Amino acid sequence: MNVFGNKLLVLLLLLTAPAWSEELDLASFKDADMLWLGSASGLLAPLAEELVLAEAGSGEIEFYKKDGEQVKARETWALMDRERLEQQEKDFVLAEKELGYQLSDLDGKYKGETKKLEGVVKKIEEQIRELVLSKKLPEVSKLGKEIDEAVASFKKEIADAHHQHAMSYSAEKLDFEKEKLRQSLNKKRTELRLFRDEKQYQASVSGRLEYLLPEVRFLEGSDTKAKVKAGDQIALIRDDSKMLVVIPQTSFPLALLKNKRYLARVTTESGTSFTAHYYDKVTRQESGKLLSYHRFQVRDVDLASARPGSGQKVIANISETFGQRVYIVTKADLLHHDAHLVEEKGWIKAALTLWPGCKVLSEGGGALAIEKNDEN
Repeated sequence: MNVFGNKLLVLLLLLTAPAWSEELDLASFKDADMLWLGSASGLLAPLAEELVLAEAGSGEIEFYKKDGEQVKARETWALMDRERLEQQEKDFVLAEKELGYQLSDLDGKYKGETKKLEGVVKKIEEQIRELVLSKKLPEVSKLGKEIDEAVASFKKEIADAHHQHAMSYSAEKLDFEKEKLRQSLNKKRTELRLFRDEKQYQASVSGRLEYLLPEVRFLEGSDTKAKVKAGDQIALIRDDSKMLVVIPQTSFPLALLKNKRYLARVTTESGTSFTAHYYDKVTRQESGKLLSYHRFQVRDVDLASARPGSGQKVIANISETFGQRVYIVTKADLLHHDAHLVEEKGWIKAALTLWPGCKVLSEGGGALAIEKNDEN
């Protein structure tokens, strides 16, 4: 019974029935180990599921796993455009070898230029030494000024040669040229990795692989290679080691607490019935909104009958279970006994007023679960 119905019933009884003065015996109510809380609609779903679509253009896919086989999370189970990927991988191997040759050539070039510089400087220095020695000869004693100018010119030539070498073939310039080559290869490595990630299909969940492509898409003589187009549903990976009944919180707004136990009697739209125990509460972002769901786990003995109904709508009758027998007091009986008390104090406080010392364990849609104090 919903809140509006309860209030309406209370109002009618207040108008038509006086409060009873005689004591209402708690022991007159039936006892049970569970209390029905209410019913809700939901969906039967596996523990995890991944629907894989073809997002890129058309191409050829090769399955590494056959239809019905198990895959693990993060395992590669299919590949698009194998030939193109293999060609890019070969190209990258060649690029790595080419880098080695290019680095070696750079080292050789820089060493050669350094050796060439050393040779040029050595020749000029020999010329300088010869000029300096020539100043001691009597026949050139009057050419001292011209010799000094020539020596200065040679020394400038040496300085210019060192400067030019430093500008073009310094250790810093060599490192720069090498780094450019390495970065070029790193770029190719990144492009290859992105291409591989785009072409490889890795499972985000562990589960059983189910092909969704029609048979006509598979290549003649092959059951693992097929043609795909953008938007195709390629495969479904389903982890149905557990089956869950997923109920939107809006469908069952009554609070379900972690420290309590609940079970659901479930009926699918195809007519299958089974029992599920409370599993957890999850919150997801859907269409920009945060939505919460209660999930109940189907018992292992019911898994075989529940699995074929994956995706079906269900109706769940939800109950709270207790570790002992408790009294189930219907709200209708409380209203008939003292509607004024219920109107004044509400269901739980009215029950505690009638039976002091007792404990209300839970409130369901149509009844209360009450534990009687041994002293009462």
